Amino acid sequence: MTASLIERLPPELVAHIAVLSVWGPNDSSSLKDFSALARTCSHFYSILNPLLYKHNFKHDEPYKSCVLWAADHGNLDTLKRARSYGADLNIDGSRDDSDFTLPRKSLPGGYIATALYLSIHHENMDIFNYLLDENVDIEAPSLGLCSCEPGGDRKTYPLHAALHPDIDPRFAQELIAKGAYLVAKHVPAIAYMERMEEVSSKAIEHLLRRSEPLAMGASLQYAVGKKRADLVRELLENEADITYRNPISGETVLHVALAFEVQDPDLDVLKMLLAHPEAPVSVRSDYGEPPILLCAYRSTFVEAMKLLLAHPNTDPLASNRNGFTALDIAAKSGSAPMFSLLLRHPRVNLYDEERRPGDKLLNLALRYIVDNLDIVKFLLAQPGARVSSPGLNMKTPLHICAEKPALFEVAKLLLAHPSLEPPQADSFGVTPLLYAAYSKFIPMIELLLSQPSTLARAAGSGSIALFDLIANRPEVDIHSLCANGRNMLHIVCSSPETEESICLAERLLDRGLPVNGGLEASGSPLYCALKNQNVKIALMLLSRGADTNLDIDANHQWGLLHHLLAEPLPYQTELLRELLAKGARVDRPTTEFRGQYGATLIFETGGTPLVFALAGAGNAECMKLLLDAGANPRAMALSRVGRGGVEEGGKHSMLSALFLERFRSFPDNRITEWSVESITEEVVLLLERGTGIGPVGEGPSAFEFASDIAYYSQNWELLDLLVDYATSQNIHPDEVQRLIDDYEKDASG
Repeated sequence: MTASLIERLPPELVAHIAVLSVWGPNDSSSLKDFSALARTCSHFYSILNPLLYKHNFKHDEPYKSCVLWAADHGNLDTLKRARSYGADLNIDGSRDDSDFTLPRKSLPGGYIATALYLSIHHENMDIFNYLLDENVDIEAPSLGLCSCEPGGDRKTYPLHAALHPDIDPRFAQELIAKGAYLVAKHVPAIAYMERMEEVSSKAIEHLLRRSEPLAMGASLQYAVGKKRADLVRELLENEADITYRNPISGETVLHVALAFEVQDPDLDVLKMLLAHPEAPVSVRSDYGEPPILLCAYRSTFVEAMKLLLAHPNTDPLASNRNGFTALDIAAKSGSAPMFSLLLRHPRVNLYDEERRPGDKLLNLALRYIVDNLDIVKFLLAQPGARVSSPGLNMKTPLHICAEKPALFEVAKLLLAHPSLEPPQADSFGVTPLLYAAYSKFIPMIELLLSQPSTLARAAGSGSIALFDLIANRPEVDIHSLCANGRNMLHIVCSSPETEESICLAERLLDRGLPVNGGLEASGSPLYCALKNQNVKIALMLLSRGADTNLDIDANHQWGLLHHLLAEPLPYQTELLRELLAKGARVDRPTTEFRGQYGATLIFETGGTPLVFALAGAGNAECMKLLLDAGANPRAMALSRVGRGGVEEGGKHSMLSALFLERFRSFPDNRITEWSVESITEEVVLLLERGTGIGPVGEGPSAFEFASDIAYYSQNWELLDLLVDYATSQNIHPDEVQRLIDDYEKDASG
């Protein structure tokens, strides 16, 4: 009875009762309850379900649209029902146009897209075809489903999604058949030439026959790229825009005709383009290159370059963002025919002072064009030719010739050139002579032998072959000194250590150079070897009688042992043992933090060699050797920088110096157990030898530093270690009590 009565009620009354029963007059938050009521019987469903849809249309946020939900979840029935109730099938989830300016992560719903775009994204052909039949907008923009920005536009059209290589090409074909031709605003789809192969030829022809100016310009580029001369001619006759620029790359039709992918340009097409009164011969792409620069890269483009150079608007001196012109690019590409063509152009000024890479032109030609002597002769004959100008890595033309025996004849031309300057070292410290040594490049060597520093450079190279080549000449005196007072042995000992340089040092000693020679200001050969950490050379010198006391006398310089112990080195302990056995000074101090010739200490502490072994090398075995040789365990250390309560250059205890060095991040960072363990052996060694832990000099004592670590980092290992070795001899009880009072006061305050 009740059911039949309800069914006889007017639908409007049922709807009104349902609304009042579920929502109430002011409640709009119970859609789920309303939906449940609608599903209680078919009569209610037929009346209430349309209200649910219409409520969605009118009151819900756009991104919650049932249209978008249906497209996203592949529910065609829901989509059709929404349409029957009056839904807008072009809804995209945006509230207004300002949503398109939001960052992707701030978009309501995560994206902005129409149901058509979503159907393509999910490859749902049924929904896609239904929407096309309903004549939805095929150029509605979307945002957030694709990270591409074609032409710099964040908003993309459905055709952009359809052209994705992972999407069934039928989607693009159907859209194009419906009239779609843009992938974004002002971006024709035909500009995506690399994706067109997967779309049917019929669809491509649709795009190529579009009459819009934008479409025709893009079609012209496509036709040029595909070398379709007939289509190029037809489009030009129909006034296609020859100045059109690809919105993705900024390239013109001439860039396309001369692109890197083109093996041989179609000269007929190129002639058609260049014959046009508005041919864009000087227009640069977004990469900053006009067409002439693209043409210069390929040796097979010489005929195309001739056509370009014949055009009155072509600038043969146009350069890219790096300042390189077509001539420079041809040189780098190793194309002698292209280089020769450009080289002889009447407008090319080879050595224009305002051209940045102009003085590198000879270098480029020698580096990349090694088989064309005519080009080099032409360059050298030009007024103002810079035959000694440095190029890449500061290598001059002479460096390049010395490296390449194939340039022997070029070297002769360079050596005879009146503007050749004395050769200098390149960025690697290598002269042309050194490059020529192994190939016995005699003409080069003959030139460089006239330079005063030739023999020194030969020794510094560590090359026995080069040294023998020069030193065995009758006019060469291997005992001669350089301007700074160093002899050949000093130079070898100061150069990077190799097996060959060790042999060369031995050969110099065999030839009579003194093992202990040299001026006081330069240090002995042994000093030079240690300063440059040439440990094997130093061991060899000691075996040949090197004197360990020929140190630089001024106390502010580093001594032999300072250089050896500044950082961990191989054979360090062995070499220290030899030095001490031969009488090296164990307590020689230094009051500065730089070695001779600017060598810089890698840690921030100075003092005696024992301090260096502790804070620099961190070598307990070396410390034992020094202590056994009489090193003072209570020697003061120095601070290079003012910190930890120690003024710059101030003195403090050796252990304080170690703690300040190894725990320099304290108190900003906690001290780990591993940090303490890494220095335990060295600390114990000093404590056993009577090193003080109480106040000495400036700054906190070692005991105070360890107490701070325990108090602030809750790491007690270092303090426990010092307490185990604490005696009235190395710290006064009053100092311990003072620290206890300070910490108790800090804790209570």
